[in-house]
Amino acid sequence: MALSQGYSSTTKVTNDTSYTTMDSGPYVAIVKVNEDTTRMGRIGVVIPAIHGADNVTTEQLISCEYLSPFYGAKSASTVNPSDVTNFANSQHAYGMWMTPPDIDTKVLVIFAEGKITQGYWIGCIQEPFANNMVPGLASSENVYERVGANELGESVQIQQDYGQKYVPVGEANRGVFDEIKVAGFDKLKKPIHPFADVLKGQGLSQDNVRGNTSSSARRESPSNVFGISTPGPIDNRSTKFDNIGPTDSNQSRRTVRKGGHTFVMDDGDSKGDNQLVRLRTSSGHQLVMNDSAGVVYLANSEGTVWMEFSNNGMVDVYAQTGYNLRSGADINFHAEGNINMYANKNIKIKANENFETKNGKQVPLGGVSIDGATVKAISTLDMRFQAQNIYKKAFGKIVADAGTQNIQQGKGQVHLVGGQVHFNSAGVGNYVPSMFRTNFLQPSGTGTASTNYPDVTLKPKGQLYEVDRSLPGMSGMRIPTHEPFWGHQDVVPTFGSVGGTDVNIGTAGWIESQNRNADLMSVKWAQYQADLEKELATKTSDAISSVTSLFNAGYAGKYGVSTSFFTDGVTGYSALSSGAYETYNNIVSNIGTNIQDAVTNVLINESGVLYTSGTNQIIQTSGLDKVTGKLNQTITRANNVGTLLSGQGLQQAVATNVAGLQKINNIANNVTKVTETYKNIVGGKVTSVVQTATAVSNTISTGVKIARVARSVGKFFGF
Repeated sequence: MALSQGYSSTTKVTNDTSYTTMDSGPYVAIVKVNEDTTRMGRIGVVIPAIHGADNVTTEQLISCEYLSPFYGAKSASTVNPSDVTNFANSQHAYGMWMTPPDIDTKVLVIFAEGKITQGYWIGCIQEPFANNMVPGLASSENVYERVGANELGESVQIQQDYGQKYVPVGEANRGVFDEIKVAGFDKLKKPIHPFADVLKGQGLSQDNVRGNTSSSARRESPSNVFGISTPGPIDNRSTKFDNIGPTDSNQSRRTVRKGGHTFVMDDGDSKGDNQLVRLRTSSGHQLVMNDSAGVVYLANSEGTVWMEFSNNGMVDVYAQTGYNLRSGADINFHAEGNINMYANKNIKIKANENFETKNGKQVPLGGVSIDGATVKAISTLDMRFQAQNIYKKAFGKIVADAGTQNIQQGKGQVHLVGGQVHFNSAGVGNYVPSMFRTNFLQPSGTGTASTNYPDVTLKPKGQLYEVDRSLPGMSGMRIPTHEPFWGHQDVVPTFGSVGGTDVNIGTAGWIESQNRNADLMSVKWAQYQADLEKELATKTSDAISSVTSLFNAGYAGKYGVSTSFFTDGVTGYSALSSGAYETYNNIVSNIGTNIQDAVTNVLINESGVLYTSGTNQIIQTSGLDKVTGKLNQTITRANNVGTLLSGQGLQQAVATNVAGLQKINNIANNVTKVTETYKNIVGGKVTSVVQTATAVSNTISTGVKIARVARSVGKFFGF
């Protein structure tokens, strides 16, 4: 029976005032009704201390309001009843809301001012030992067998169903509490929670980082777990019905709930495992940030999409049916190592093939460019090229070698032009060596040899996912799979540290040695991080700063690499000159011992993007143009920017067009000014325009640039 508006008790308060001055409490109460027609979270309770029994009728219940830990609403005096459609003239509410507890849950209630009509439930009382599921649906090996056990007592059926015996469990049955003393209560077996099947469907039933968790109020004392779990929805498929509620309105209803949503912040067990923050829905969608494993993991409930960020800098993404990207402007990929692409079917690259007319000429809208030191192409069958015109140019040789026929035809004319033209004078030979598909470690070939990677077979619902097949791919790649992914950082560390005791080819020590001497700083750093973490793990009582300092000092001697190992042997980078900064908008301070003012450095990259603010001085510099990656430290002050780059001229230019930028007269003897205009292009459109002025002194030496200053003219305005 739901609580009706104004319901309090069978006792007529107007006739009997004995309860109006009763003890305010608190009282232990038992929930008998949790449905509230006012939807304010009120519950109907029986208080044994008042009624003397918990076997009561609806008429004997006391109504208690919900007392939220936090709630607020805009003042009722601000409401305008004549303007009910206007949000501003209505009340606004905010705060915390918790689901009223199930029937027969014990709660603590108080009576404000000692009035029975002002009862509030202020908290819930836990049932003895029934907090294993709170707050994270923890897993355990103390589970009841589904079929039986082998001669060793092992859970054979559970092992087959879930891949291990550690599975999410419910609470111990109260009917067996007497079988064991309280001191050994946690040894009681528990039933498997239905969420175990959710993990199995995701492929995470054997994963104790992304799937199973030890987060439970019962794991240790005092508990390191903080969190909230919702009750979960009633399982409408359940065939179990129970009669609960007041004796005069006892209803047969389903009481079995599915797993709820959980939010857990766990400081970890005594071993330091399971340090995490996890947000997981009842169906299995989750975000877990695990400090122990060093991963951030995001996945959907079906396991068909997941993404992981590892502490070694690796990002893995798995999408079962498609991975799609769209940008309103550009999409840029940059790798300091390789960009590898493999398709089990086709790879297609297409640009817009249409044309537009500009200045009377047909200009293509889209194009495809391939640029590299060498370009290799190999095809098992045919290689076809078709265009309106095909041009080939070599600064050395052009050699064509056909195994059978070499036919060239011009339906109009065929011209052979050369200093000399020879026919069959060199003889038949192997003029073009064959290319071979080699693995990524053999640069002499294509580096695209096929190889196989571990994979997971997709199976019907209810079956256990396992790494049970091979997936064709290209050598040198990392291939995420449906869970259970064999290559997770905590399972197979990409960068481990065994100390390099065995450096034979193929061993972990050899791999680590290769990483420490790699030609990429990012790889070196990740290996260094793994080495340092191993050192920190062996010296848990020492200060981190002390361990790190000693480790850094002895790294070269321990691993036989240069003391400047992060940059030693690294390729593909150019060092900035002394005093230069990569940051575009870095404020240059302490420019020189004789300079009082700090000046903002002006940086312009090759595409014309300007990064500057507050520049008010011309600065004498050494070297050439200041472009990104080639900056020089400023040394002396020369003149004022405002006069060199006229603001008035810029304003006129914006009003007309860039071509109309007025020339600025020289403002210093023997100084020539060169004006340049940069356009920043994004997605094929000009998005900003920058004018720069460079002061060149003819007095100091011919062509020496005194300074370069710049100013943004404006955004795209017609060209």
